[in-house]
Formats: sequence, structure tokens, C-alpha cells
Amino acid sequence: MSKYLIVPDVHGRTFWQEAKNLINEMGRVIFLGDYLDPYSYEGVSREQAIEQFKEIIKFKKDNPEKVILLLGNHDCAYCFDFGSASRYDYENELEIKQLFKDNMSLFKLYYLTDAYLFSHAGITNDWLQNSIKTNVDGFLDKSESELISHLWEVSFMRGGWTDTGSLIWSDVREGDREETFYQIFGHTQLEQNPIITNKYACLDVRRCFLLDTETKKITESNGTEVIFQKNYR
Repeated sequence: MSKYLIVPDVHGRTFWQEAKNLINEMGRVIFLGDYLDPYSYEGVSREQAIEQFKEIIKFKKDNPEKVILLLGNHDCAYCFDFGSASRYDYENELEIKQLFKDNMSLFKLYYLTDAYLFSHAGITNDWLQNSIKTNVDGFLDKSESELISHLWEVSFMRGGWTDTGSLIWSDVREGDREETFYQIFGHTQLEQNPIITNKYACLDVRRCFLLDTETKKITESNGTEVIFQKNYR
């Protein structure tokens, strides 16, 4: 199938459950990461976020070939003991770490298919050249375990110390996006509309999207077209 359902940052929200109804119509369902650490002002408790995360894990186990689970910066804080991301759940830390540990084989740092590269925050040339010390081909040749030491690189824009962040930390406003593949990511929460350009799509707007790889269009999950921005910086 040529249709992929894309689920941006969940953070305990329930919008992802739409994937359950659409799974049989999709070639893949791709989660872009950040499953926990809800925003308090949205009325989602930490316990509710954990229950949603457990459901997502079960959804993956029930559909192992169709569902892709990517890791975000919030997830990696629990997986690799990098330190805390914002809203880190200290109260339920041990339970969350155990959930990731028990199910780590279900998660990926990125997913490449056709001409599309999916990750949590997107890849910049600056990060490839100055951190990984290679181009995108060299990046793809590395195992995920080799990339772990480069993940917790956070830009000045996000309170860190580098020019641009890693594929789990890069803000949509940072650097020049690598253009070998069309990149699809989340991470930078947007108010209402996604940013969709001829180079990449940032979809972190609390709802699901459809990618049709035949027409090369990204639409709302109900088929409604979204605004295309030719360039964005």
C-alpha cells in the first residue's frame, strides 16, 4: 500500500487511537516519538500518559510489520539516562524505564522508506558534518548503537550548547535540512498548522496525517489538503 498514517508527538494524548480504525487501510503507521511527559495544561495526567503508552506498545505488538515506533528526545531521556527532558516524570521514572527496557526492540531512531526519511526531529547537514563527521550515506551505514552518543546534542535555541541539535532534538528553525530524502518529523510543537515544504514536513500539531507515496501528498487523516509552504526558515 502507498498510504502511511503518521502520528506526531503523543505526550499522553488520545488522538493516536485513530490509527486503530485505519490500520487495515494503511501500508504503515509511523509514530514520530515522544509518548510520555504530558503538558499539564492539557488535562492529561502522567498516569494516563503511561496507560496510553502501554496501549501503543500493545498496538505495535498486535501489528508488528505495520506499526513503526520511533524514539523522541523525551523517550531517550528514559532509555539512555541522558538526563531529564522537560516535564520528566520522576514519580513514575522506574516504571517508565522498565517499560522501555522490556520493549526496546520495538523502537527505532529513524525509519527510511522509498524517498522518505522519518525521525523525531529531522536531520541537518550541520549535525551530520560536525557531530557524525559524515554525510547521509555514512549516517545510514552506522548502527543505531553507534548513534547513541550523538543523540543528546541540543542547540543553543533549545538551551543546549551546539549550533543544531540531533535527530531527536533539532528545532524546525535550525540549520539546513539534509535533502537526499524528503524528511518527515515532529518535535517542534506548532499551534495549529503543520509546516510542509518541498524539502520536509514538520507535523507536530496534535493530530494524524496521511502520506500518499504515489501522489507524494501529505493530507489530514480525513483527506483534507493542508497548506503547502514552498520555503520556510
